[in-house]
Amino acid sequence: MIRYAVENDFALLREFDHHISEAELKNSIRANRVLVMYHNAVFMGWLRFNLFWDSIPFMNMLYFLEAYRGKGYGRRLTAFWEKEMYDSGFRMVLTSTLSNEQAQFFYRKRTLYRTLVNFRNLSLRMQQGLSQLSVICQQQHTGGCIIQTAHRI
Repeated sequence: MIRYAVENDFALLREFDHHISEAELKNSIRANRVLVMYHNAVFMGWLRFNLFWDSIPFMNMLYFLEAYRGKGYGRRLTAFWEKEMYDSGFRMVLTSTLSNEQAQFFYRKRTLYRTLVNFRNLSLRMQQGLSQLSVICQQQHTGGCIIQTAHRI
């Protein structure tokens, strides 16, 4: 079962998601920007997103507990999110991964995702008008960054 997180999910999500503050996680839950996935009432994982440049859904986190990885659940949760975004009027979604993360291959297998910008060894590149994004990416990551998008959702 996939559903939007509610305040009762906070403690469980916080147990695993230490990437944002408690206050921001609570705000994300209240704003309906966290999806959770359960199977037979057992928590499996979640997807957390925000709006990039206040206009493009950006997947901040897709995470599954170890026992549920590699079984297609991430694909199902991502497809659910993409449909939700499409039904809300969006026609593009974004996400990013470190260039040395396994997650980049998950997105590349999904035919809609393509790499927009690939920064390696912190080299500054001006591509498709994303110079401001490159600075943010370089400040946050030391292993390079891949910014990906889907044009058809």
